[in-house]
Amino acid sequence: MPPEPRLPRYPRARGQGGFTLIEIAVAMTIAALLLQIVMMNMGAMVPSHAMDSAAAQIVAQMDFLRSEARLQGKTYVLELDLDNHRYRTILPPEDRLVASEPVKEAFALNWTGLGDDARFGGCTLAGGQSFRSGLYPITFDANGFTADQAIYLIHNTDAQMVWTIQVYGLTGKANILPSMKGEYQPLEKVEEGAF
Repeated sequence: MPPEPRLPRYPRARGQGGFTLIEIAVAMTIAALLLQIVMMNMGAMVPSHAMDSAAAQIVAQMDFLRSEARLQGKTYVLELDLDNHRYRTILPPEDRLVASEPVKEAFALNWTGLGDDARFGGCTLAGGQSFRSGLYPITFDANGFTADQAIYLIHNTDAQMVWTIQVYGLTGKANILPSMKGEYQPLEKVEEGAF
């Protein structure tokens, strides 16, 4: 009788080729961190990011002053320097920082710049007067109200990038409207019949 054919034997591997769950999790974590770093750096290169940031800073400062005016029952001012592209807060005389200062006039805090990429393009009161230079005050009364107005930001290297901040004085709502076509978007004048 002929011998039975033998099947080839393959050596058994001690470990299977592949990745463990921990190795996959570590690799995904590293990839996520690298992606986050790349996205943050990409945001700095995108011009619209700088415009969004400048507009958001102004809106945040206005929201803070509106809130303080209501809480304290005092008048607060956000003063825009349209020529030097910066802004500052002016506190009421009672809010001076040092008690030994005489109470005679409002106290202005240090200037904050818009950054290297954004500049002021002017301000417009709803349905009315426009301001392109000088100091422009946004006054919040003791109830937190201000005039309806629009603030324009322009990108330093691309004048077609115009961000409009529309401020609604009675509600405190502020809209940021970006335009890549150089469009200024003023507020419509609100008449008594609109209510």
